[in-house]
Amino acid sequence: MSTWLRTVLDRLTSSRTTLLAILPVVAAIAVLALVMAFHGAGGRQFVGSWQVHDPVSGGTMTVRISRTADGFELQVPTPGVAPIPYHFKDGKLWPAPGYESASVLSLVGGKLVMTPPDTPAATPKPKATQAAGPIVTAQPTSTPQPTSTPQPTSTGQQDPNAQQNDEITAGIRALQVAVQSWAVDHQSVYPTADLVASTGAFAAYVQTWPTNPVTGQPMKAGTGAGDYTYEQVNGGQGFRLTGYGVDGTPLVTAP
Repeated sequence: MSTWLRTVLDRLTSSRTTLLAILPVVAAIAVLALVMAFHGAGGRQFVGSWQVHDPVSGGTMTVRISRTADGFELQVPTPGVAPIPYHFKDGKLWPAPGYESASVLSLVGGKLVMTPPDTPAATPKPKATQAAGPIVTAQPTSTPQPTSTPQPTSTGQQDPNAQQNDEITAGIRALQVAVQSWAVDHQSVYPTADLVASTGAFAAYVQTWPTNPVTGQPMKAGTGAGDYTYEQVNGGQGFRLTGYGVDGTPLVTAP
């Protein structure tokens, strides 16, 4: 074999050996990048502001979920309440150790759902009611109670404006949610009275501005029937929102 041919074969062998040595490293880097990308995306769908039903108070509020170095955190609009840390597992956000009393967060139909933690202590309660069963036999003495059944009909007759008052109450609750959402986006400071109106930056926090059922016009600041008064208290750390019923008297106050 000539010297020239031997030189060419040696170079090819060297290049092939180098390529075979590099390929496993390249493959390992690619797998690591995929794992890191998958891990980083876990739970990202939870990040943002959400309007949720609070299972503890029974009301509606706007919360904010953000990403942290250790996982996630939940910020509620209540002044003085620190963020609650969470971690992502099995498609849900679970409270971090030490915060087990907080709700579990999940996404259902594009909405954030807060589920209270399991309370095993609640299971013995049915047994207590069964033990109290024999005492219930004394309750026939309460049979005169059916005489109170006409009361719902009488109360309906005494308040012919009940439907409109219900609409006013619903409108005040919608404004309350918007005020709390504003505080979430403004360092827990509630808006001033001049901002709470159907026009301007605040109106963007109300999905549909409530209508005064008495006038048929958008609700406005005032003490007239179907209107509201709002004031910022404690230097922006609190607020008071009052809705006026059909008769012009205060009907509902928030919070």
